Amino acid sequence: MGWNVRFPRLLTTSQLALAKRLAAIGDISCDIGGGLEFVSRATTINAPSYDVNGVTVVAVDILPASLPRDASIHFSEKLLRYVRSVINGYKDVKEEDLEACNALKGATITSRGRLEKRHEWLAQKIEAWRASQESRRSDTSDMHPGIGVKRERVAKKKRVLVLGSGMVAGPAVDELAGRPDVGLVVGEYCSRLLQILA
Repeated sequence: MGWNVRFPRLLTTSQLALAKRLAAIGDISCDIGGGLEFVSRATTINAPSYDVNGVTVVAVDILPASLPRDASIHFSEKLLRYVRSVINGYKDVKEEDLEACNALKGATITSRGRLEKRHEWLAQKIEAWRASQESRRSDTSDMHPGIGVKRERVAKKKRVLVLGSGMVAGPAVDELAGRPDVGLVVGEYCSRLLQILA
């Protein structure tokens, strides 16, 4: 939140003396001398608090940025072994992490352009979808399917695969999706991977 001198304070320094039931107060916005008058300085992750009249004050000014960073580091560390396993599979390198390899096999629907055995029942549905796409293309043979742009003006797009988690990946997805030269694919098995990781 932001505070302006036109507004009353949430808690003044003199009121803090009356609030002895409070063990700690955290000002996430770290508004020095603002809505919480007694917040006199910013703190750090390594030294997150100081004492004011017997109440612990936490005012880590980078906290809003630090939490997504911590989440990104945590998820990256957890996903790294699975990404390595995928890459090793493409390189035909013998897999050392059998747990990751088996988890990915369980989450894989297609491999090398073919449906996995347990998902072969999808073949009829895929063929029906392809047939419907072909009929749409023949109706607009000189147009790019679905967007009404002539084929000769459509540039080849770079394909980008995004494996992310919730709000951490959101800004990156928004940025990539807004680029006309990028064809964005968001990994649909991420939720399965996250269940495995939990």
